[in-house]
Amino acid sequence: MLQTLSQGRYLFLIAVFIYQTAQYFIYSYAYQLAFEIVGVKSRLLDLVPVIFASAFINNIAPAGGFGGAALLVDDAVLRGQSGVRAAVGVLLATFWETIVVLPYLILGLTSLLAIRQILLYQILAFAFYIIFVLILLTALLLGRWAPEFLTGVFIFLETQINRLSNLLIKRDLLAPQWAVNNAVEFIDASLVLTRYPREVSLVALYVFGSVTLNLLSLFFTFLAFGETLSLSALTAGYTLGYVFAVISFLPFDAALMQAIMILVYDSLGISPSTALAAVLVFGGISSWLPILIGFIFLTQVRSFRGK
Repeated sequence: MLQTLSQGRYLFLIAVFIYQTAQYFIYSYAYQLAFEIVGVKSRLLDLVPVIFASAFINNIAPAGGFGGAALLVDDAVLRGQSGVRAAVGVLLATFWETIVVLPYLILGLTSLLAIRQILLYQILAFAFYIIFVLILLTALLLGRWAPEFLTGVFIFLETQINRLSNLLIKRDLLAPQWAVNNAVEFIDASLVLTRYPREVSLVALYVFGSVTLNLLSLFFTFLAFGETLSLSALTAGYTLGYVFAVISFLPFDAALMQAIMILVYDSLGISPSTALAAVLVFGGISSWLPILIGFIFLTQVRSFRGK
């Protein structure tokens, strides 16, 4: 990555580092605001290390981003805050994180359809992502309008998953209170969405700003290697890579995201060597460097302190 960096134009690469730094602070502030809405006290500078550590966790143990979410909740509990409220705050931020990508994703897919470059695996990935978003949205709607039914659904899931796990590994996979705890989180999150629309909208705005800064970083990375991308082409590669990272259950899904991005940009007629260089540098700055920083920050996060 360092060798490839040396071949790019330095002013544009400096801009990429600045945008990425701003992106992580804005992303952390979105979580601080989500915590504030649900009554969980937090400080921005305390959250930044946990956000970096969660990036490491999400890549080592990918689960749709919920591995890092568990770390954020655990850190709040160790700070003396309510675990249920913290989980609701994380759920709010996670919900908007999945939603705000959709406009960019639709723009990117539309551009691929227009030039007839969309492939079956991209359509399937988009379909799985939409299903993921719809499940999340349905759970929130049920939490608001049919909380008892939602609780029943979670209890059914807990029973069936534990029954299957007992057949395979001879023990329950889910804890006894898993269904009730998850139902409470979705019910509380749905109530927050309706009671505090202005504050919740601000969380969405900051998460959207974080995604936009990521796209700007990618745009300037391509500029550093002499390639100017249109908005549709830029979003096509980024969002499809992001979708694969979210729906993947493989370790190191950051690498999968970058591989998909290179394939998409290659299909759009961008020089493979330029696409490889730009995505390698962008991935190094936006994914691998934060993963490394997150690994270093693990010892600073309360969940990993002590014996």
